[in-house]
Amino acid sequence: MLAQTANRPLAKFFGKQARVVVVLYRKEWGQTRWTRIEETAIRGRAFDNGYDFTLFIPLDDTHELPMWLPKTRIWFDLARWGASGAAAVIEQKAREQGSTLHTETVQDRAARLQRAMDYESKRRSFLASVEGVNAANNEARKLSDGLQALVAEESMRSIGIQHKRDNLYTVILKGRLGLSVGWRFRYTNTLGGSGLNVILWDGHPPLRGIMHWEQPQRLAECVYGFDLTFRGPTCWKNADGREFSTEELVAHIVKYYLDQINQRVRE
Repeated sequence: MLAQTANRPLAKFFGKQARVVVVLYRKEWGQTRWTRIEETAIRGRAFDNGYDFTLFIPLDDTHELPMWLPKTRIWFDLARWGASGAAAVIEQKAREQGSTLHTETVQDRAARLQRAMDYESKRRSFLASVEGVNAANNEARKLSDGLQALVAEESMRSIGIQHKRDNLYTVILKGRLGLSVGWRFRYTNTLGGSGLNVILWDGHPPLRGIMHWEQPQRLAECVYGFDLTFRGPTCWKNADGREFSTEELVAHIVKYYLDQINQRVRE
């Protein structure tokens, strides 16, 4: 019931209130809990009023867009025109939708700074709390469950991918190419020093109960921190600041591993 209540403002904002909706689009958008709410609200509004209130900006190199988006819809090529070009297009679309634009005043900037300070204070308190640690552990468990379920699918087993798990530590393996995903945290009341380690290995990744004749070698590593987004939901964040929901990160990790397998098949 709480989740449904929390979803209503988001659906109302995308479905009615926002004059312009800009979607920074990746293939995963619309496939996770929060982005599904956004997609449903946008498509429902477009059914009655058309898509003129939207602007889609593909972030993937393929420039892929949702299959349901009309082919006549204009999208923005960020790689070609850059952030300043995107800002100009968004500004023009806002004018078309009836917005009155003005230069940010000192008062506006102070209010924006206050929102940023409030968010940062809330974020720091959350990350240094028992509530934050419990939330991180719950999401880490969901991530491990999600990896196990995805790798167990027939499409994965048919190409010979194996899965092993020790609590919140997951191993994915095909031949000599292994991937380990492990959540570590040091304290029960703060997330300081915690992280989700995703490591690509040459050889079977370390796992309790597995004997190694030859020690596996690390090929690549990425660490994701557990964090709080500006709009409220928790997320996993990499060193570049890219945010992932747990569902998005499950798909991202498995796709990364499949790409690594494909690269070695081609070599």
